[in-house]
Amino acid sequence: FGSSIVDQILASPSPTSGRPEAMNNTQAPPIQTAHEQATQFLSQGGSTLEVVRLAVAPAEPETVQQRVQRALATAFRTMQAWCSELATMSQQRCGTAMAGRSLLAGGAEEIVLAKKASLDATIQDARLVSGAQAEVTTLKSAAEKLRAQAAATSGSSAGVSGQGDFAQLADLLDSRAKVYQQVADLLQEPAAAPTLSPAELDALRMIEAKQQCSIFLAEVQVGCGIAATETVRTSRRAYAAACA
Repeated sequence: FGSSIVDQILASPSPTSGRPEAMNNTQAPPIQTAHEQATQFLSQGGSTLEVVRLAVAPAEPETVQQRVQRALATAFRTMQAWCSELATMSQQRCGTAMAGRSLLAGGAEEIVLAKKASLDATIQDARLVSGAQAEVTTLKSAAEKLRAQAAATSGSSAGVSGQGDFAQLADLLDSRAKVYQQVADLLQEPAAAPTLSPAELDALRMIEAKQQCSIFLAEVQVGCGIAATETVRTSRRAYAAACA
């Protein structure tokens, strides 16, 4: 009977929840589990009954050292996973940047700029359509307010001019709203535009950076030219004053 229980204990999987993984060479020795204690006890000539007693004995409360070791092991595993993910992201990012540089080296700059221009036009088109729809609401609201005031008052109020034209102005605003509504209906389907791949986006950033550098260098050259001209003029004035 005792041997059967011991065999079950030894055959059971060894738990790992309370056993921290090795972190470095200075870490304290790992805590033995009940499975390892039973195996070691039998190998040293211990009795079967003692093994059974160890197996059914209540677990001892975790010490402060054990809690610290467990917390450090968890933190270490978390840091390992984070570092691995960061390394993978860095490799992917470097690969995308290299692909963008290869596109430019292959003469794809004008193609990327054409796709960017198409994308900008699509965005502007969507804004205009959205603005047209918003203008419909604004014009109708203004027309309703003008009609309400035209019906509520007879004649002109003191200090207010043009009240007699409110009804006519309201009709004009309604007509304008109908035109905007027609435009919005005609352009309801958004304009199609090519998409930019991650490599093309990186290539575009490189192009824009180069353009900004060119603008900056041109401004510096202009500034240096102005400064040089002023220096020459100042020197001539100083020379003329000294010779006078």
